[in-house]
Amino acid sequence: MSKNAIYPATLMTLIAAYIALLAYKASNQGQPTPDYDFYDTTYIHVNILPQTELYDVYGVYNNILEGQRELVKAQITSDSLYKLAFQVNSPRPGIVYINNEAINVFLAPDSSLQIDVRFNATVQEIDSIGFSGYTADISRYYKRKSLAFNHSRMRAKRHTIPADDFCEYAATLDSMAQKERTFLALFNLDYPLPAWFVGFERSEIAYHKAYLKLSGFPDSIQTSECLDKIPLSDENAKFSYYYYLYVKSYIKRYLENSERDKDPNEIEMQLAVADTLLEGEVHDLFLTRSIFELLRRSQNQLAKELMSQYENSFNSKKYFRFLDYQLKALEGKHSS
Repeated sequence: MSKNAIYPATLMTLIAAYIALLAYKASNQGQPTPDYDFYDTTYIHVNILPQTELYDVYGVYNNILEGQRELVKAQITSDSLYKLAFQVNSPRPGIVYINNEAINVFLAPDSSLQIDVRFNATVQEIDSIGFSGYTADISRYYKRKSLAFNHSRMRAKRHTIPADDFCEYAATLDSMAQKERTFLALFNLDYPLPAWFVGFERSEIAYHKAYLKLSGFPDSIQTSECLDKIPLSDENAKFSYYYYLYVKSYIKRYLENSERDKDPNEIEMQLAVADTLLEGEVHDLFLTRSIFELLRRSQNQLAKELMSQYENSFNSKKYFRFLDYQLKALEGKHSS
């Protein structure tokens, strides 16, 4: 017999050991970190009691790439559940409405969540909510946070802030953000959240505050001491909606304060600055969001020119492919 032959019993032992190793690795992987995939579906099933009437159930969210509000209508399944399918390309906060009563949830690509609701039809209010599924712990965190900060959330001023009052407004935002960070830390001690979500939420809080300050900053103030000193290029904030609002506001003010002639195509100047100041995936995402906005406004020719100009600047070609697919889809629709 050949020296390289393996006896059947030995072969079966090796196969059994290999299967055991795979099972061990699978059981010890924990929750994976969600990442981009164009596109994955998040399913939310809503079970509403009592089942004595039809409820108006729908969801709203925005994808980090498109940056626009999306509406999802629920379908009723055979077992009387309301099923919502969210097409997502990143982990995102979302809201599920039942007869206009809001439930804050978290959407992760290729996952599912069930919401069990007891609804008081007499007063049109939710009596109780329960969550089960991949993002149940995060959705419970949102529920507790909503109750804790219902009347004291960070918000933009509805009017122009006088220069003399700006630093007082900034200090109020600092205080609110600190309360939100403390709430997150305490909740995470009692009910441990995934590490990637804790990082996401910290970025949301930080860049929400920084954006509100920067967007409300009066032109008459000569010093920026009341503004936040925060990284402009921050890979840890790549999923944060407020991060991109902050970056856009920063670049806008940067261009306003620079010594240059006003350019009729402001978007071209914004992309030139972003291409210089941003790095890594946030660089790609900012360019993608900006060019996609042009496609959404039917400015296809300008979008095509900018895609050609920045094609080799993308660190990951998947974002360029995303834009290329969107452009071809639009051109195909327009030519038909």
